Amino acid sequence: MSTLPARRQPAKAPVPAVKLLDCAVCGLQGPPKEMADCAECGAVFHIDLSQQELGRSCGAATFGQACGFSFSCNPCIERYEANAASGGYWRSVVR
Repeated sequence: MSTLPARRQPAKAPVPAVKLLDCAVCGLQGPPKEMADCAECGAVFHIDLSQQELGRSCGAATFGQACGFSFSCNPCIERYEANAASGGYWRSVVR
């Protein structure tokens, strides 16, 4: 018979809950990794960069002036498209 004390398992740290963010376009919630900030108005919205069939996108990624991606929400994209139709400022959008 052993006189050694029983081995205790180390306590597991609790996994923090992911804080869901509200989409300013559709109103549904999503985890931060599926959201983006609009470069024009600052709104937080769903973005699906993989273009999956089941993914939700309430905006699009654009090539910014600094040779990188920037993100625009659908209301800002619609505003750009309306300006382009009337001969105003517009930049190409990757959808």
